[in-house]
Amino acid sequence: ATFKGWMDIMYAAVDSREIEEQPVYEINLYMYIYFVIFIIFGAFFTLNLFIGVIIDNFNQQKKKISKDIFMTEEQKKYYNAMKKLGSKKPQKPIPRPS
Repeated sequence: ATFKGWMDIMYAAVDSREIEEQPVYEINLYMYIYFVIFIIFGAFFTLNLFIGVIIDNFNQQKKKISKDIFMTEEQKKYYNAMKKLGSKKPQKPIPRPS
């Protein structure tokens, strides 16, 4: 996406008229707006969307694979037990009956 050659195409579009008519210098100025919107939406937004999907899929695969790749079964059990224990809140002490 170097945008090389877009200026010539845009100038030709700005000078264009109807079919079978000769071009006139800057007769169709709205084509500037069209090309700017097209480049912003078509190039930048679509490219960022595509890259975002790739990075999101990469992160999901990374979470699946690297979660416990270096742990033994015993370490996995200990880790899961500590994770469950860490999410629990301590109970309030029950007062002794008098």
